[in-house]
Amino acid sequence: MARMWDLTWVQARESLIALGVSPEVIATAQTELRDERRWFYAPPTIRVQAVRR
Repeated sequence: MARMWDLTWVQARESLIALGVSPEVIATAQTELRDERRWFYAPPTIRVQAVRR
């Protein structure tokens, strides 16, 4: 799950900076998410994708 959130930060990085989020804050968050010794508690995330035929 942490890897998914890290990818979200990677993808949104430039937009976050444009909104005024400090690059240092983003880097700190990414460092936390990449630390495999950390355990993040979160509710389950379920994704559904439907295709209309």
